[in-house]
Amino acid sequence: MMMVNQLKFMMMRLLLLFQFNEYLEERPEDEQDDTFREEVFTKVMGEDAHGRVRMYGTSVTPSQVFGNSKAYETNEKRTIEEMERKYEEMEKNYQTKLDDLKLSHESQLGDMKLKYDDVSNRLNLLMAHVGIQVNPSGSTSEQVGEISRS
Repeated sequence: MMMVNQLKFMMMRLLLLFQFNEYLEERPEDEQDDTFREEVFTKVMGEDAHGRVRMYGTSVTPSQVFGNSKAYETNEKRTIEEMERKYEEMEKNYQTKLDDLKLSHESQLGDMKLKYDDVSNRLNLLMAHVGIQVNPSGSTSEQVGEISRS
């Protein structure tokens, strides 16, 4: 009798294994995500009985396996708050760096404008020294003065 029960048990296991493989072959392996595998498992093993968790025996409850849903929600909320805090910190750091870059570029642009004006003035002095006249009216770093030979 013991041998018959063991044989029946082995046959049931083989049948379940065969069913798993049959369902899994419905999709290519690279398309078998966790959701699909869970569906296959549920098709073969059936739904969980109320207050029970499949494959854990009769004395194990869902809260023992998955934890208290209230604790899970609290932990999830804490994780979300931490992620939001990190995001805000990253955004603040980004804005600070962006502001620093703007100031740096404005400073560099101001320095370049001063250098341009200096070079432009020196060029005008040089041209005046060698006898080329420059129309000084409105000559700034934005415009080049009219040049005429005297």
